[in-house]
Amino acid sequence: MDLIPERFVAEGLIDAFKKEDIENLTMLWVKAAETRDVIGAGLTEQGAIVDECIAYRTVPETEDPTGARARLEKDGADMITFTSASTVENFFALGIDWPDDCVAASIGPVTSGALREKGMKPSHKLPPQDPAMPELFDKHGGFRKLHSFTLATIVQFETLRFCRRFLTFDHRQAGEKFYDPKGRQYDQMTQAARSGRQNIIEGSERSSTSKDTEMKLTDVARASLSELRGDYEILIIDREQLPWSVHSRKPEGSTSG
Repeated sequence: MDLIPERFVAEGLIDAFKKEDIENLTMLWVKAAETRDVIGAGLTEQGAIVDECIAYRTVPETEDPTGARARLEKDGADMITFTSASTVENFFALGIDWPDDCVAASIGPVTSGALREKGMKPSHKLPPQDPAMPELFDKHGGFRKLHSFTLATIVQFETLRFCRRFLTFDHRQAGEKFYDPKGRQYDQMTQAARSGRQNIIEGSERSSTSKDTEMKLTDVARASLSELRGDYEILIIDREQLPWSVHSRKPEGSTSG
């Protein structure tokens, strides 16, 4: 999600686009047939080239397949909730008498306006900016504050330095370096290091719209770094050395100076 308005109405979306440069930008506006022209007119006024696509039409129900209308006329209701201006129009078009002691609830200001035109005052309505709505999409990004990102960045830099120093295409240097005639080992290690870092970034960026995608990308990053660790272990063993355990005190001794 690249743009989220502060107010969840058409006017709020137009206000959000005013902060963007959309002049001469071709935009497809997918809409309902009954939608107000606020968005199309607002984007055009800001210089965008707007194509309209009607995705659906709101068709009122003229029959009563579930029996809801009959129950309403017989038993009444404590509250009737309206989720758009068209639901207001279509409900009152049914000609049903408003139940005694029944209140109306509205999803937003446009729907509330439609109710007032019918002589109804909404007793319940969503606040202009519902404090719960911004939490629907978490703030994405923030990966630079993650310890995993910091470590993955270090691993990528050091892997590049390691490969340049200890891998070689030249068989004459094979005694001092690991012989990698086709560069496959170099590519695999540097790509695994890059994948570890980049998937952490992408997962963080996608966290606002899909936690599932974030977890999958994080798992890919973990797998890439595990693969890289395996490559390092093979190179160390090839030199007739044993990899240090995470509990070994040798790394401490090598870095204390």
